[in-house]
Amino acid sequence: MESFNAVPRMSCFIAMLVVLFAGLLSGNAVAAWSTNPTVNNAISTTPDYQSHPTLISDGSGGAIITWQDARSGTNDIYVQRINASGVVQWAVDGVKISTGVSYGSNPTLISDGSGGAIITWYDGRSGASWDIYAQRINASGVVQWLADGVAISTASDDQSNPTITSDGSGGAIIAWQDFRSGTNQDIYAQRISSSGVVQWTANGVAISTAVNYQFDQTMISDGSGGAIITWQDFRSDTNQDIYAQRVGANGAFASLPVVEFYNTNLDHYFITANTGEAAGIDGGSAGPGWIRTGNSFKSGGSTSVCRFYGSQVPGPNSHFYTASASECDGLKQLQTTTPAAQKRWNFESLDFVSTPPTNGICPTGTAPVYRAYNNGFARVVDSNHRISSATAAIQEVVARGWIDEGIVMCAPI
Repeated sequence: MESFNAVPRMSCFIAMLVVLFAGLLSGNAVAAWSTNPTVNNAISTTPDYQSHPTLISDGSGGAIITWQDARSGTNDIYVQRINASGVVQWAVDGVKISTGVSYGSNPTLISDGSGGAIITWYDGRSGASWDIYAQRINASGVVQWLADGVAISTASDDQSNPTITSDGSGGAIIAWQDFRSGTNQDIYAQRISSSGVVQWTANGVAISTAVNYQFDQTMISDGSGGAIITWQDFRSDTNQDIYAQRVGANGAFASLPVVEFYNTNLDHYFITANTGEAAGIDGGSAGPGWIRTGNSFKSGGSTSVCRFYGSQVPGPNSHFYTASASECDGLKQLQTTTPAAQKRWNFESLDFVSTPPTNGICPTGTAPVYRAYNNGFARVVDSNHRISSATAAIQEVVARGWIDEGIVMCAPI
C-alpha cells in the first residue's frame, strides 16, 4: 500500500514545484515590491543623473514611468513599465524613446488606452531653441512613431513645459508655453493622432495670445475629442489671474456668433463675439444710436483676430479687425512709431478666432467674410469698416461709395 501511494505523492510534489518555478519566472507568484524602505524598487540605476520622473497607470495594476536621463552626457527621455507585482517589464534601466541627441527635458505622459503611453517633452536638439516633441510606446515597450519622436511645435523661439491629455481616440492633445511672439509667453496646443500625425495647424493652435505672460497651464479632456485648458495669466499687468479655454476636436474654439451693430448717428459698424459686450451695447454702454443689424457670422478657426481701436481724439473713433498676421503685426509696429497725439490704430485684444483665406479663397467647410472700407482717410472723417458674411450688406455700403476689400476671413458654416 505504501509503495502504491508513493508515486502520486511524488507526482503532486513535482507538479507543485513546476507551478512555483513557473510563477517565479513570470514574476507573478511572489510579490517583488520591496518591504524595506531603505531598499525600494529600482527603475533605473544607470550612471549619471536620472530626474523629473512622472507616471501613469498601465491599466493592469502597474505603472508606466518616464524621466529625464543624463546617462549619455546629454538629457534624453527614458520610460519603464513596472507591473502590479513590482517587476520591471521592459529593458533594464528603461527604454530610450528618441534615438537622436535630444536634450529632452521635463517629460510627461498619458495612457494610450492600450497598455502603452504617449509621452511629450521639450527638446533642445535644434541648438537654437526649445521645441515640443512626442512619442508613443506600446504595452511591450516598443516605440511606435518616428525614431526621434514627432515634432509637435518647432516654431521660432522657445516652446516649453508641455502638458498632455487624451483625445479619447488613442491620441493626445498637448498644450505648452510658447514664446514665438518674441515678446510675450503664450499658450498653444496641438492634437496628435494614435498613429503619430499632427491634426491641427502646423506648430499648434493659439489658445491664449493676450498681452504679457500666460503660463503654468494644465488641461483635461472635454470628453468630445477636445480639451479644456486653464493657466495663470498676467495680462492685467498688475495681478496674476486665472483664465480657461475650451478647444474642440478640430482645433477650433466654440463657434460663438460675431454680432454686428450699426450706429445711425455715426454711420459706423461694429462687431463683437463677446456676449457681455454685446449686452452692454444693447443697454447703452457705448452711447446712443447703436442697434443690431441682424447680421452675424460664426467665430471659430485657426487664427486669432486682432482688434484695434483708434481714439475719440484724435481718432479714428472706430474699431478695426484683421485675421492677417502680417497686417496685425504691421499695425502694431506702426503704433510704436506714431505719437499718441496723432491718429493711429491701437491694439486692444484678440477678439475671436477665424481662418484667413488663402489667395482669396476660403477652405471647404467655411464661408467667406468680407470687409468694406468707408474711405474715411480721403473723406477726412473717421475710418470705419463693415465686416460681414452677407454679400448684400457689403454691396449696400459699396453702392454708397465704400471700398470693397474682398474676403478677409473664413467663418465656420
